[in-house]
Amino acid sequence: MLKELSIYKISNHSLLTGDFNARSPIWGYDFTDTRGDSLIDFALHHNLNFLNIPELGPIFVAYSGKGNPDISLISNSIIYLVDRWEVLDLESLSDHRFVSVHLRCDLNNSEFYLEIKYGINKYLKKFKKSYPKFIQTVESIWNSDQLEEFANLLISTVRSSAFISFRIRRVLVTPVFS
Repeated sequence: MLKELSIYKISNHSLLTGDFNARSPIWGYDFTDTRGDSLIDFALHHNLNFLNIPELGPIFVAYSGKGNPDISLISNSIIYLVDRWEVLDLESLSDHRFVSVHLRCDLNNSEFYLEIKYGINKYLKKFKKSYPKFIQTVESIWNSDQLEEFANLLISTVRSSAFISFRIRRVLVTPVFS
């Protein structure tokens, strides 16, 4: 399949998916076979990232076995558009499960808001885990540099807790794709 792909011009705005029948720990196997090596080389040569998340379960499920032969690759330059990659638990009339790639279609990815209607308990639990570090840092503040260090710790903790706990909603503006 890689030979067939080599005739196409892979741009820096590419999303590729396929049944590559290749194995690598990157997408959930215990070893890398020659097809896996070839696919990794292909991805590196074309600046592509693997989207597969092995922890979401196998894509191929049959009596003969199970695995993740179906691979999704995306160009480095547009990986920020990936909202999520998932294996769907729907009847596919095949021994391969459906794979879904959700893309954001906004040009200015810095404009967003956090939907805090749900997830407040998750946020508080995550944030509270940092209390001991906060107390230790506050008790050791003796100058403005240490105070600034604490402020940065507090800001990064609030930010990371929020991004883990709340849904990110993008403000949609001009679409990227034409």
